[in-house]
Amino acid sequence: MRPIASCEVSSNFVKLCTLVSSPTSPSIYFTEASPTNGGRSVITAVSPSHTTETISSPHENVRSVVHEYGGGSFSPFSSDYTIATLFPSNSVVIYEGSGSIPHTLIPPGKQFRYANFCVATTTNNTASSEFTCYCIEEDHSPSGSAPASSVINTIVSLTFSSSAPFTLLGKSTVAEGADFYSGLTLSSPTSPKFLSFVQWFHPNMPWDSTEVYELNLATSSVTKVSPVNCSNTSPLYDRFDPASSKLYFLSDVDDVHGCYDLYVYDREGKTTERIVAIQEELIAPGDGWVIGLSSYGFAKKGMVVSLCNKMMGGCSLVVCEGGNVEKIEFDRIDSISELVTSSDSSSVYFFGGSYISPPSLWSYNLDTKLLVEVHKSVKEELDMEALVCDFVKPDHIMFDSEEGEKVHGYFYKAGGGGCGGGCGGGGGGGGGGGGGGATPPPLLVKAHGGPTSSTSITFRLDIQYWTTRGFAVLDVDYRGSSGYGKAYRSGLKNKNWGLVDTDDVCNGAKYLADKGLVDPAKMAIDGGSAGGYTTLCALVFRDVFTVGASKYGISDLASLCVDTHKFESHYIDFLMGVLPDDKELFESRCPILHLDKLKCPVILLQGKDDKVVPPNQAVGMYDALREKGIDSVLVMYDGEQHGFRKAENITHALDAEYLFFCMKFGIEPVEFGGVEITMNTRIDM
Repeated sequence: MRPIASCEVSSNFVKLCTLVSSPTSPSIYFTEASPTNGGRSVITAVSPSHTTETISSPHENVRSVVHEYGGGSFSPFSSDYTIATLFPSNSVVIYEGSGSIPHTLIPPGKQFRYANFCVATTTNNTASSEFTCYCIEEDHSPSGSAPASSVINTIVSLTFSSSAPFTLLGKSTVAEGADFYSGLTLSSPTSPKFLSFVQWFHPNMPWDSTEVYELNLATSSVTKVSPVNCSNTSPLYDRFDPASSKLYFLSDVDDVHGCYDLYVYDREGKTTERIVAIQEELIAPGDGWVIGLSSYGFAKKGMVVSLCNKMMGGCSLVVCEGGNVEKIEFDRIDSISELVTSSDSSSVYFFGGSYISPPSLWSYNLDTKLLVEVHKSVKEELDMEALVCDFVKPDHIMFDSEEGEKVHGYFYKAGGGGCGGGCGGGGGGGGGGGGGGATPPPLLVKAHGGPTSSTSITFRLDIQYWTTRGFAVLDVDYRGSSGYGKAYRSGLKNKNWGLVDTDDVCNGAKYLADKGLVDPAKMAIDGGSAGGYTTLCALVFRDVFTVGASKYGISDLASLCVDTHKFESHYIDFLMGVLPDDKELFESRCPILHLDKLKCPVILLQGKDDKVVPPNQAVGMYDALREKGIDSVLVMYDGEQHGFRKAENITHALDAEYLFFCMKFGIEPVEFGGVEITMNTRIDM
């Protein structure tokens, strides 16, 4: 078996995201970000004949940082224009066709950030045409460094000339007063009558409680269109049907499983009707963090097409027409992340992949039933067959929690290489059991971030890196994860964070050890962001794992409440409580305050420019570990924010973690890229 090299994880693939359909042409747009290009996002357009062209320059980074997590960074409009925001300048620019030098509409600045652009052609008082762009504006004060409590979010309209150089003619406020906005959409690209949007207030997150509103652009009257007389619902993804101007949205209000169902708004009767409910999520797991995603669209007259990711694995397209619902499944695709329909009314485009196929842009024709792989995220010269021949297929498993509830996870059996001869792993198909007297393999448990998010099984090279080195991997969707209905998603509320998730990752490891599938003496855990907090809690407050890695993780809860950004500044209220009232609870679950209970080494991996989990979290933890005499390593990555985007840093972080675990387990490392680490040191990259 050939171990997957860390450079293969970071360098051969691009990230596809932000799938957008043009409101005025049958073209489809998306962004792709390559780690070898510094993680910069570039806009790509796809024609009806499936030819592609690059709109923005690879030297520019089309990216929004509204809510810090961004999204909604660009939008095509008119016949050949695209409006976008660039990072880190926060400027707003307009591209004419492909490869053009962009026109600057809003110059670079620290104060304002923009996202979720919706552009319409309108007529002014002199009967000449001009463009009006509705978008989210986030005000961080002139210094660009306002505290979370002082950041102001509004919806604004930008009016600009209808031809180059696109002079900004005016800016006005359209909606204000809510803490957050998203989901801006217009009823028509030409002289629209309505603008809809989603809004919510602290302490809620977008999956807790939101409201959908429709704004009459002629009268400025606003109507709440989300389900009435229902509290704690989170309607999202409002969309106008271009043929009827009816407003649709997704909500978790009625389904017995608390899944996101599809609703339509009756403007005359001011009522809403649920039209698709299949007891599965019509939304991609983890949605809500990023602005401007799409999970359904409108095809032929009266037809709605949505993605569906099943709770127990697998996916489908859901087609609703005249009250009839049809599910369409594909042999080559296990998961779908975004979906749009083209204006020709017959084609559906989506990102889809499987455990052996990286996400691609796919097209499905509703008339001919033809499925076409339009654009790949892998370099053409890469031998995919050779790369995936030893991949391990993940098994969906369920195990019991402390309270007898079922917990979800994906188990990857060890492949069989790189454990110094003592793993007992099988060949390329998996194996990894403890039969025949062989020692079971070491285990890596992974805790995803969020925490209200979920893991993915789609082409996880970062996991196959471990299986091809003889590790078994358990990727846990602990209680509180999304994708399994509202009740499961709410598992960390009522002050359960740091308790329930910690129990679940530990119980998952013990479940596999009890079955003889892994070596209980060689169990590691890692996680990023909120998963880093779960990792540190498991290492400090439980005695299950013998080594761990925290990637941009949380170690000091009280400090995070002071330092974090606006979007998540009250997230912890439901998960842990409110300071100072819950000070004792915070302190009881704060890993950095209980290092006397820690008995194993930890490696900390952190971006120096992280605004979500600031670097002081990792630095403070490392300093405390050194003071306590606990073996540790801190690696600080220059130019990285929340999560690593640069190829060289993705490669280094993966190899450093592997080498650190091998040092603890007494395993001879293989294929670790020449990385050198010395215990009890800080490394600045």
